[in-house]
Amino acid sequence: MKKYMKSLIYLPLSVILLSSLSGCSASSNKDTLVLHLTNCEDYMNEGSDAESFIYNDGEDDYEFDDVLRGFEEYYGNKIGKKVSIVYDTYDTNETMLSGLSTGKTEYDLICASDYTLQKMMSLQMLQPLKEHGETFEASISNYESYCPAYLRDALNNLYADVDQDGVKEASLGDYAIGYMWGTLGILFNPAKVASDKGLSEEEVIEDLSTSWSALWDNKYAREMSIKDSMRDTYSVGIMKLYEDCFISNTSTFLQDREEHFTKDDLGEIFNLSDEATTKEVESRLLSLKENVFGFEVDSGKDDIVKGLVGINLAWSGDAVYSIELAAEENDTDLRYVVPKTGGNIWFDGWVMPSTCKDEKKEAALEFLNFLSSPSVASSNMNYIGYSSFISGSDIHALNLEWYDPRTAEMYAYDDEEDDYAYDEEGNHIYNEGMDGSTYAYPIVDGIPTTWEAYIEDNELDWEIWNLSYLFKDMLDEDYLSDNGFLLDENMFNSDVISINPGLLYRFGESDEDNLEARSCLYTQYPSNEMVNTVGEGELCIMQDYGPNNKFVLNMWQNVKGNNLPIWGVVVFSILLAVALVIGLIGFITKRRYKKLKIERRKKASGRSK
Repeated sequence: MKKYMKSLIYLPLSVILLSSLSGCSASSNKDTLVLHLTNCEDYMNEGSDAESFIYNDGEDDYEFDDVLRGFEEYYGNKIGKKVSIVYDTYDTNETMLSGLSTGKTEYDLICASDYTLQKMMSLQMLQPLKEHGETFEASISNYESYCPAYLRDALNNLYADVDQDGVKEASLGDYAIGYMWGTLGILFNPAKVASDKGLSEEEVIEDLSTSWSALWDNKYAREMSIKDSMRDTYSVGIMKLYEDCFISNTSTFLQDREEHFTKDDLGEIFNLSDEATTKEVESRLLSLKENVFGFEVDSGKDDIVKGLVGINLAWSGDAVYSIELAAEENDTDLRYVVPKTGGNIWFDGWVMPSTCKDEKKEAALEFLNFLSSPSVASSNMNYIGYSSFISGSDIHALNLEWYDPRTAEMYAYDDEEDDYAYDEEGNHIYNEGMDGSTYAYPIVDGIPTTWEAYIEDNELDWEIWNLSYLFKDMLDEDYLSDNGFLLDENMFNSDVISINPGLLYRFGESDEDNLEARSCLYTQYPSNEMVNTVGEGELCIMQDYGPNNKFVLNMWQNVKGNNLPIWGVVVFSILLAVALVIGLIGFITKRRYKKLKIERRKKASGRSK
């Protein structure tokens, strides 16, 4: 959950809160079913300024604007008993795990990052969700129906030593359901960096898009901040250490070591954490440190918007936030890239501790099913900005509205309502001359055509962004029909028309008014071509280091303990002060974040009038 790293000023409070919680059974009574949940801060739609959503349980529709309170009401009515959720949050995976290890806290469901879930499996803290076979699939039918195969396989291919009930090793997919996911990359302001360093913007974009080694280049000195996150920054060091192997198909090896690797071994390379490797990474991170003025935990996404830094090591969800905020407040174009040499793809998921039993277990499974409904997942995604593990029609529609230029090309925008215009029956109102158009094909002045022809005729700079891995076989037939994807093959008197709803359009580089939407779509989702190389090329999953954690921790202490230069201390102290101020006004940020999407829709709609 790569938005878990909050300012360290919250750490003591988090520990106090965790250690003061009573066990889950102590809070229950015969009249109320109490579920205890813990999750990362700001990682759930809790109703503040959130849009309402419709949950359908297969029979009836229910409208809510708060995920937690909505489930309490829905499930309470279902079982005829009051349901109460005690919802706690934490700042880092490590803080949460430390609180659990004391034995003073018990939860019925926990959301954490992939490597932490592996560690909890190894510590025998969890019960497998799939221990009852078909019962699991029936209990969490939404997840079974709407989790794309690519994401499901990613969890299934992560393993941990469990040594439990005669099983030595188990898949994470048996213990967890996915929640959110994303990538680690480089967020940067090409105009600022180019101006500061006397470079062209094209050179900056090319350098940072090509290789992580650009961060070590002296021409970018004092332009960047990096994550105060041991694992994430370590992964960047690994990418630097094995750069030759990530770039080409040739084998590579470490000096004074016998081991050599090829490009087929990238998943293994990415997780090397033995003592010799960590010492090599330490050397490279100490070198990188000469180029930066400090580490940050959560302030980087705001620092880059304010112009305090030009480059920031960032998680994709935070990058979306920064890109939108910079465009709204400063009319600034920020970019996010995963360098072509590769990077980290991460996953967060929900698990059930061994202490959750009986009716609480049934309620917990029902809550996971509730979360995995596309409408609820869409509400969460809309609220927090990260990419949901769940696909489906609601998620597809959300992305079309956020990013796809066809939306503004077809539909009228209502400035007074700050939303697209709808008629009394809730249908979109078309722009003049576009009546009857769909995402599959436009109709211009009553004449059907193809989007390809429309783009060419109007000289539009649009590009295809292939997200078939997310939406293939995930969209309801009614939704496909309503949006024109179930196309009559004879409409254009041609048998070559292929309408794939997984192919979204995005604005091109020349459309300067909409580069924000272009950047956000790239940031939100890697393309089909990128994800198909997971574990073998561009994107790799960072796993639990197991007994080698001690080597990585020692490396990190040495990197962090090596003092910054005086100028770095001064600048970083200023940034910390700024971070404290930002923390005090955090509640304003949530409200602003929602407004940004509205403003983007208004701006995009203006180009089609």
